[in-house]
Amino acid sequence: PTCSGEAGDAQCFRRQKALKGFKFVQASPNESGAFSRDYNCKNEGCYQKKKCIAASENCGVLKKCKGDDCFEEVLCGCVRQMKVNVGFEDKPADGPGFYYKKCDRDEKCLERIACDSSSVDNCRKTVDCKSLNQQCLKEVPCSSDCAPTSS
Repeated sequence: PTCSGEAGDAQCFRRQKALKGFKFVQASPNESGAFSRDYNCKNEGCYQKKKCIAASENCGVLKKCKGDDCFEEVLCGCVRQMKVNVGFEDKPADGPGFYYKKCDRDEKCLERIACDSSSVDNCRKTVDCKSLNQQCLKEVPCSSDCAPTSS
């Protein structure tokens, strides 16, 4: 499985505190980028993004945000890093962030663990990155961490 949604599996996301990030704002189903969250992933607090159904209360969009109530959407469970031209790079965090922990069942895979720079030395944050020679990172799910799309 690739968690692409094409093979009957889908990516699962969770929220991670970030000083520069997003907040989820109620939206109408026909608003661009609107989605609803379906919490059928095997990890607690993780959700799939589904197309909004008309009159769904769970429909919203991500709006850019700065401050304490903001979050980043990150893949649930274990991820692999790929080099890409447009993605992110990680920098030392000056507040809430994450560090990577090797996953038990596959050491090529990493899991993001939430942290705060005041309590953890290697606490990181992501910043947007564009490059011509694949100097940026992207996270892809390790195949065992997908959720079935049919619920």
